[in-house]
Amino acid sequence: MQKILSQKEDTKIRYIALISYATGMIRGEILGLRESYIDYTNLEIRIRRNLVTTFVYDDDGNKHKETFLDETKTHTSVRYIPLPYNLIPIIKSAIALKKKDMLKCGDSYNRTNKDFIFLTEAGEYIDAGNIDKSWIYFLKRCKVDHLKFHALRLRHTYATLQFENNIRVETVSKLLGYASIEITSNIYTHVMKKEKQKTVDTLALLN
Repeated sequence: MQKILSQKEDTKIRYIALISYATGMIRGEILGLRESYIDYTNLEIRIRRNLVTTFVYDDDGNKHKETFLDETKTHTSVRYIPLPYNLIPIIKSAIALKKKDMLKCGDSYNRTNKDFIFLTEAGEYIDAGNIDKSWIYFLKRCKVDHLKFHALRLRHTYATLQFENNIRVETVSKLLGYASIEITSNIYTHVMKKEKQKTVDTLALLN
């Protein structure tokens, strides 16, 4: 993460990685993020939709890939999360990059999607496969051995840091959009056990 954070480049993949690291959002939620979902006054991010790339079948049974906006997985996935102050310039840089694409593309840019923060150079939804390719080359530039975007566990890192800063499991569960506290507890049992052990060690100092 230190290598990724220190990589200074004006690219979509870098901004996507930093947003995931700072908020715990999954890739599809970031790709479905709109400018209108960012509340700079109350320092909140609204999460409503998830951009999905998957194979679908037409009426003739032929399979093809489609990228589309989907509802978030559960009602708890629709949520507000804090907007870290240090993330604001990163989001604004991503928006500025999109606006550069709009100027380059001119009238052929799909302005129907212009409220989305992350789009292709022509203003279309970004295919997950293209993100994977960009991620591979980004890691090479960072001099980091290849890991899938999910495997780097930016979301897991976010949750771990919250627990290490004594944020309650109920709060972390809501931030990540899990359906229940039990799911969060099961996923991060090893982290919570580690924090409990810290508490035991602290009490031992009193003896």
